[in-house]
Amino acid sequence: MTISKTKIFIKVIIFAIISSLIFFMLEFLLVPSTIYTRVMMHELYNQKEPIDIAFIGASRIYRGINPQVFDEKLNVNSFNASSSAQVVVDSYYILKEMYKKHSPKIVLIDITWSRLFTKEHTTQSEKVFNYYKFSQNKFLYLRDAFDSDRYIKAFIPALQYANAYSMIAPKTMLKNAKGKLNMDYFTYDYASVKYDDEWYVGKGFVYSEKSLKEKNFGKVASSDEVRIEKQIWDSERVGEKNIEFFEKIIRLCKENDSIPILIGMPSPMPFMGAFNNYSDYSAFIEDLISKNNVDYFDFNMIKRNVFERKDNYFNDSVHLSGEGGQLFSHVLSEFVSKYLDGSLKMDDYFYPSYDELMKNSSYVFNVWLEEEGNTNTYKAFTYAGSNVVTEFEFLYKSINDEEFTILRPYSEDATIETNEFKNGSYIIRVNARSKDSDDHFQQYYEMKYSKK
Repeated sequence: MTISKTKIFIKVIIFAIISSLIFFMLEFLLVPSTIYTRVMMHELYNQKEPIDIAFIGASRIYRGINPQVFDEKLNVNSFNASSSAQVVVDSYYILKEMYKKHSPKIVLIDITWSRLFTKEHTTQSEKVFNYYKFSQNKFLYLRDAFDSDRYIKAFIPALQYANAYSMIAPKTMLKNAKGKLNMDYFTYDYASVKYDDEWYVGKGFVYSEKSLKEKNFGKVASSDEVRIEKQIWDSERVGEKNIEFFEKIIRLCKENDSIPILIGMPSPMPFMGAFNNYSDYSAFIEDLISKNNVDYFDFNMIKRNVFERKDNYFNDSVHLSGEGGQLFSHVLSEFVSKYLDGSLKMDDYFYPSYDELMKNSSYVFNVWLEEEGNTNTYKAFTYAGSNVVTEFEFLYKSINDEEFTILRPYSEDATIETNEFKNGSYIIRVNARSKDSDDHFQQYYEMKYSKK
C-alpha cells in the first residue's frame, strides 16, 4: 500500500470513528430512555422458560392483555410481544425471532380495520427494528418494512428523533441522558419505563391508570383526540402488503406447530355505535379466515354479561385501561382454556352479528352537545342500541354554583335554547337515558357556556 493510500485509509477510519461517536452522543441525548419496546424485546430474547401462549399486535393488545393472568389461571408461560402502532410486517418478524427458541401452542394475533389499512409511514417499525438482534432476519425485516430511502435512518436511531424541536430542547436531552445514566436503564428494570399514569408491568403488558369517566363518554374520539362521528369500513383502503403478511404469519405459526387465532379486541360501545357498516368489515374478515383456514374471534361482539364495557374500562375510544385490561384478561384466559379443552360454546360469549349486538344493547352509549349554527340552539346527539328511544333532561348552573337546576325535565326533545340565559358563565348539562329505563341517567355531558 502506497503512502498516499495509507493516509486515505487512516482518514477514512478516523472519519468513521468520529462519525460513530457523534451519532452515539446524539442517540444518547435524543432517544428517550422510557421506550416500552426496548424492555419488551429484551424480555422476549431472554425468556428462559418455553413460551406456551403468545400475543402479537399493536397497542390494543399490549394495553389490553396481561400475560401474568394467563400464567396464574392456566399454569402456562405466556408473553405479549406487541408494541405501539405495530404493523403486520413487524408482527411477522417478531414472531420469526420468537420461533428461534420457542414454539407456543397458540398465538393470538391482533386484527383490526386499522391494521388492515395501508400505513404511509413506519416510525413505530423503527422502534422495533432498533432492538431487533443482528441476524439474517434483520436484513429481511429491513427490506420488507422500509423503503430504500429509510434504510440509513432505520440503522441510526439518532436520526429517527432528530428534528427541530429535539435539537433545541435541552431539558428533553437532559432528561434522556439522566434516564440512561440510571442503573435501572442498564438492568432493564421496569422502573426505567414508568410514567405518572401508566407503567410497564412485565411480559409486554402496560397498565394505564388513566380511564374515561363512567357514564360520561362524550363524543366519540380516537386516541389522539381527533373528534370523529362515524367509523367507515372501506375495503379499498386495505393494503395488499398487510394481507400478504397476515397470511405469512398464519403459515409461519402452522409451520411451527402453533395454532394461529385472529382476535378483535373490544371497543367501547359508542365506538361500535358509530361504526355504521361494521357488517361489511365482518364479511371481509370472514372471507380472509375462510381462505386461510384459521379461527377468528371478534370480542367486539362479546355479550354484556360476559364483559361489560364500562366507560372506565377504557382510557380512550380505542384502548382498554389498566383495570379494563385486567378484567378482559381474565375473560380471555377462561375463553382460551375452554377453546383448548374443547368445551367452548360460542353462544355463551358472542352475539352472532353486529345487528344482534345493537338489538340487545338496550341503553344509551354516549351523549354530547353541539351548537346548531349560530342560533343559540344546542342539540344533543347520542349513539344507542337500535331499539332504544332516547329521552333527555337538561340542567344548568352558574359556574360558581354547587347544585344544578333543571332547565327542562326528561322528554324526547333533543334541543335546548340559551336565549333566556342572563349574562354570565354557566355549565349546561344533558342527561340521557332510554325511555323505558328506571335509571336517573345512563350517560351525561357537561358543557361550559358564556353569555355576554
